[in-house]
Amino acid sequence: MNEKIYLEASEWLVEFRGGRPDRATRGRFERWLCSSPEHVRAYLEQNAIWETLHSQPHADSPELQALIERARQALLPNVVSISSMKTPTVAVADEPQRQLRSRRRMGLAAAATLLLAVAGASFYLQAPRNSYSTATGEQRSILLPDGSTIDLNARSRVRVRFDRAGRHIDLVEGQALFRVAKDATRPFIVAVNGTQVRAVGTQFDINQRRHQLVVTVVEGTVAVSGAAAPNRVGVPPAPQILLDAGEQLTLTPAAPAVKAVKAQPSPQPVDVESATAWTHRRLVFDTTPLEDVAAEFNRNSERPIVVEGRGLDDFHVSGAFSSTDVQSFLRFMRAQTGVDVIEEADRIVITHR
Repeated sequence: MNEKIYLEASEWLVEFRGGRPDRATRGRFERWLCSSPEHVRAYLEQNAIWETLHSQPHADSPELQALIERARQALLPNVVSISSMKTPTVAVADEPQRQLRSRRRMGLAAAATLLLAVAGASFYLQAPRNSYSTATGEQRSILLPDGSTIDLNARSRVRVRFDRAGRHIDLVEGQALFRVAKDATRPFIVAVNGTQVRAVGTQFDINQRRHQLVVTVVEGTVAVSGAAAPNRVGVPPAPQILLDAGEQLTLTPAAPAVKAVKAQPSPQPVDVESATAWTHRRLVFDTTPLEDVAAEFNRNSERPIVVEGRGLDDFHVSGAFSSTDVQSFLRFMRAQTGVDVIEEADRIVITHR
């Protein structure tokens, strides 16, 4: 069975064991179950393995049991309960050799399926790497096995790896809002181009811009530092910058987190609702360079905004816009003195008049 299916089954398992999902979530779960017999089978297997690993038998709610049963009935005879999966019996001595080989193959297939189930369920413990990404205009919420969530902005990508020592996330590109479940024994570490953001139980946003890395703390405290390096005699550990709720840190190539403490930028107070407005399809700018504004809109538009010429290098934008309504921003730009907006078939050019 596809490992991706086991991952999805694990995410649904955490979703239903973490609380009582709303009607829309239950509807998505039922559609997922009914889309393939492998989905039902994977969920049943993950549930059984979860109980084995955690020694915590758990009775699903009658409503959830009904969902699973409806899906099984719709897909019969292709779905079986995990409890009914048994190793094929050994062939008797006078059975034809062809049938014996066939039964052995069935046994190997059953064993391989069970191994895949264990691998899929234990990714929480055994540190596989999972990659998630979004396309232009797409936002996505990811539920992690520990109950943490990642909200991905458009045109963003993360890699996730859990092990017994920590929860490791690589923000490869774009922007993400992290809501971290508390686990004092395993820190939650986000790595971005040599910088690490470390938390235990908190909520924070990271935006990887063209020439900046912006970290905003919504709740709790995070520590920002350079990537951990092997211990060497005489080499001090990378300094850390602590951010509390309502603070924002902006790192640039000229002032990365690995520089000396005296050269480090300091956290600044910030309106966290504005910084995370993108989760509601809104963009809020406060004296933001025009090229950074264009880059934010370009996450959501197939026709990119291009700033041409050097006459607008010092042009900054303040205001709130819908991230999905580029025309409102273009009307704003057309009203500015000395600015031309030229709409072409494959791009939008903003230039100095």
